[in-house]
Amino acid sequence: EFKDQGLQVVGVWAYQKTHLDPIVAQTGVSFPIGIPADSTAMEVYTAVHNGVSWFPFQVLVNKEGEVTYMASDYDAESLRREIKAALQGETD
Repeated sequence: EFKDQGLQVVGVWAYQKTHLDPIVAQTGVSFPIGIPADSTAMEVYTAVHNGVSWFPFQVLVNKEGEVTYMASDYDAESLRREIKAALQGETD
């Protein structure tokens, strides 16, 4: 929906790749998914969430590399609103 406005979706998978392949096949995701070379991403994620795993976890990063939004619960309208604000430069 926002591709032509500059939005790039990138997934990060913090588990073993063998667990990712069936999910990609089942859901048909078309965006790139990075797999960290080590466990650092999962360690940071776990530390931020006090050891509780909340997936999916959304993070919006603006063109300057600043995090403008994070959410553990998927709320399509909230995410859409935040994406629109970020694309218009209206983030805090």
